Amino acid sequence: MRRLIVLMLLPGLFAWATEKEDALARHLLQQLGQKYKIVETPDAVAALAQSLSVQGAIDVKTIESDQPLANSLPAGIVYISTALIQSATTAELAAILAHQIVHATERHGQITGRASIPLVFMGSSGGICMWGGDPALLVPLSIKPRLIANEADADLLAAHYLERAGYEAVEVQPIFDRLLRPTPAPRKTPTLTR
Repeated sequence: MRRLIVLMLLPGLFAWATEKEDALARHLLQQLGQKYKIVETPDAVAALAQSLSVQGAIDVKTIESDQPLANSLPAGIVYISTALIQSATTAELAAILAHQIVHATERHGQITGRASIPLVFMGSSGGICMWGGDPALLVPLSIKPRLIANEADADLLAAHYLERAGYEAVEVQPIFDRLLRPTPAPRKTPTLTR
């Protein structure tokens, strides 16, 4: 009898959770728009994201930033920066998008059954990589094991998404390491004087 009651309540709980998730996504997008200018996502990037998505439509937002950024928000929203689009190769961008799509579609931002929080996922085989120095994005250590498991899950599923779409599966963290590496200043040729 208890199982029957629980099963009867599940659709209502899912609808409630989806409404909460959508409201949180709208709120986070509003905050994102206050910090960054949201610009039109290039058609090629949107098409790439849709080709990688297995579980339906993904809403890709592009923010204007000189830093290579990528994140996922509740309700199937992924955002990337103009710097990332301009500096990553198509294969690198596919890997980053696939990783973020997994976070969005698998609802990795859902930490408990009661609340969702935004997290910055950059991905790596070693686990979470928090980047950006924004104190608002600090995550309590008590949920670190869950975050590490989500990162491993995202890496594994992203590899499947990439292969299904015809891309080679690559690890995301080295891409960000390369993109964030400072460009060395051009060397001056020493002049010899007599």
